[in-house]
Amino acid sequence: MQFDIPESRSRIRILAIEDEALIREFVCDFLEDIGFTTLQASNGKMGIDICHKENPDLILTDLRMPEMNGLDVLSALQKDFPDKPVIVISGTGSLNDVVQSLKYGAWDYILKPIHDYSVLEMAVTRVLERKYLLDENRRYKEHLEDEVVKRTDEMLKSTQRFKTLFESAGDAIFIHDLQGKLIDVNQQAVCYLGYSREQLLQMNMSDLFIESEVEHFFQYLRSLPVKSRVIYESLHKHRSGLSIPVEVNACTFTMDSSPQILAICRDITERKRAEEERNKLEKQMITIQKIESIGLLASGIAHDFNNILSALNGYTTLFGYQVHPGTKESEYLSKINEIIAMGQSITKRITTFVRKDKDELADIDIHKTISDSEALLRPNCKNISISLDLKADIYHILGDEGQLQNAFLNLGINARDAMPSGGKLVFATSNIRDENTDMLRVTVSDTGTGMTKEILSKIFDPLFTTKERGKGTGLGLTSVLYCIKNFHGKIDVQSIPGQGTTFIILLPILNHETATPEVKQTVQKKIEIISAEKSVSDDFSSKFSSYGITSQVHHDLKSATDFIISNKNSFSLILLDYYLPFSNETDSISALRKISPEIPIIIFSSKDNVALRKLDPAGLDENFQIVPLNSDRFYESTILICK
Repeated sequence: MQFDIPESRSRIRILAIEDEALIREFVCDFLEDIGFTTLQASNGKMGIDICHKENPDLILTDLRMPEMNGLDVLSALQKDFPDKPVIVISGTGSLNDVVQSLKYGAWDYILKPIHDYSVLEMAVTRVLERKYLLDENRRYKEHLEDEVVKRTDEMLKSTQRFKTLFESAGDAIFIHDLQGKLIDVNQQAVCYLGYSREQLLQMNMSDLFIESEVEHFFQYLRSLPVKSRVIYESLHKHRSGLSIPVEVNACTFTMDSSPQILAICRDITERKRAEEERNKLEKQMITIQKIESIGLLASGIAHDFNNILSALNGYTTLFGYQVHPGTKESEYLSKINEIIAMGQSITKRITTFVRKDKDELADIDIHKTISDSEALLRPNCKNISISLDLKADIYHILGDEGQLQNAFLNLGINARDAMPSGGKLVFATSNIRDENTDMLRVTVSDTGTGMTKEILSKIFDPLFTTKERGKGTGLGLTSVLYCIKNFHGKIDVQSIPGQGTTFIILLPILNHETATPEVKQTVQKKIEIISAEKSVSDDFSSKFSSYGITSQVHHDLKSATDFIISNKNSFSLILLDYYLPFSNETDSISALRKISPEIPIIIFSSKDNVALRKLDPAGLDENFQIVPLNSDRFYESTILICK
């Protein structure tokens, strides 16, 4: 440490204890001239007090002073500040004083009067350098001791951490030599193989594999020194004899100056099970895609077939005006209409699962729907007693009759399959209150084989079925769940193996007052019909003419819009075909709205039910109506709009 730099000396404070003021002042002036900062005390007691308050870096003291001499000062400093450097400046010069001073802890001794003050500067510099070296040495020792403690603690922690990781790892860990002799194993290895640690440490790694995999193990073992790491799948052998599929991740390392192998073995039983499940799901996805393709094809066929039925129904309606009630012709015509209705019901069921439109909801009599379903089920349930217990006082809901009937048929067919030797099937209804809402409760109960809790948890999963291959798709109950949820209802199931199953369905009750619109037979109005199907548009024209309504027919959107622009004040209503070629309903409505924003528009479809959207400029979803196409309600609703 160099002290001849004034800036560094200015940070060093030196206390001068001297009873002679002239000498004390002179010494302090000299020290300040060479760059030090000084403090002064006129006696030993005052000097001790200053040491406690200011903690100077160096102390200069005289030996002969009143009240407290220099040796007493040294003794007190040795007690309170054992490492504080002290230089004695005395005029006695006796050898005994020098010895006593050094004995009491003085670092140097200078005789006074001082003739050459460079001696004082040299003594001060030497003592401060010695003090600096001692401090550095002490700090180094303390640092070294701390470092030793720190490194020892880190080593203990590292060892403990390794031991913790080794023992708590989720995978089995084996350490063995190049011949396969086991050196160490973790707790997971003990748990999943069924051996104790002591037993494993007496074994060879090859003893852990099933017989057919032992040779593969030695092949991997021989390749390790070349590859350094290998990963492979194999089969371990549990103590009980069971096989455990494992993934082995092995690498070489050196411990205690000898090469060893660390093998991490992961139980992949769940992975294998998941792979099997994934393969099963992939096959199911292929089945779903096939079903979807068939559904789309069936939907297209159903649409075309329904167009034919719609036109046929129109002509039978016209023919009905020429036939007198009670005649054979009237009876035959009624049968034809029933057959047409059956055909339209079939097409509706086909399109239910493939349509992406909003569901067409209407007022449904559940008792009638259940009765119709029972009639369809009875021929297929020859050994089963089917009974109806319809006790609900209010049994009308807002829904889709086709979907509900399909749901009841699915539940009935499942019940039939659960009673191969015969049994009882009961459809029952009642009114209850659920969460402050009036609900219609429908139960479908059977006395069949019942279901376990495991099967109950999966019955609504798509493609899940307990039936033999080729006898069920697993989509029946999924469609039931979709139907009930779609009508804001709830479905629950209770089942006991060997005692039967009960499905409980809750549906919101429809509270409304029905009123039949008064239809005037003579209404002088004109309707624009836009439809690509000529048979449908001809049917509309004929039927509306019987109500005194004239109609204008166009088979494409462009010719219709051109005509409306020229005659837009002469129309009361526009009927727009939902399946108009080369456009969708939104584009078509947008085009019509631009040229005639005030004329009501109804979108119709030639399917079984027709979605009427009574539109306004605010949006396409206002006043959405569902009216059967081939019924008087459709024409009555249309006439009411024309009024």
